Amino acid sequence: MLPLHRAAVPALLAVALCAGYVLWPKPTAACFRAGAAQYQITSAAHPTYTVRFVTGEAADFHLQLVDTPDNADVVLVDEDAAQPCSAIPTQTIRVDATGTSPSTADVTVHLSSAPDAHKLYVRSAAFTRQEAAALIAVLWRQQHGTHRQALAQRH
Repeated sequence: MLPLHRAAVPALLAVALCAGYVLWPKPTAACFRAGAAQYQITSAAHPTYTVRFVTGEAADFHLQLVDTPDNADVVLVDEDAAQPCSAIPTQTIRVDATGTSPSTADVTVHLSSAPDAHKLYVRSAAFTRQEAAALIAVLWRQQHGTHRQALAQRH
């Protein structure tokens, strides 16, 4: 092989890989199914729910992340890659970990070590521990009443 050909092969390979990266569809965020509903973590400006993580006892929901499923009230385990959303309507959840004003959040969560906090075990390929906590907080909010007024005012 001529020296020019040796140089051309890696260059063509690099161009093909770059083109594949640009043209190949990007993975979408995973969906979480709960009954007839599905939820997706988003960074969109207008999600269905905003979950804000706060410090202090004034949070709506107190949650403790635990290291074993034996100690948990709720267990979220998946070992597959992110599952795509199906055709049913999807409720979106934006996680606001740095917010200072809980008034614009639909649910506020305090990650606590208090013994009375709900305990969550997470081992997930699709969701971070904080995203899993946000999912559980939204499900809890739906079971324990309507959204805050902020949600009604947005729509």
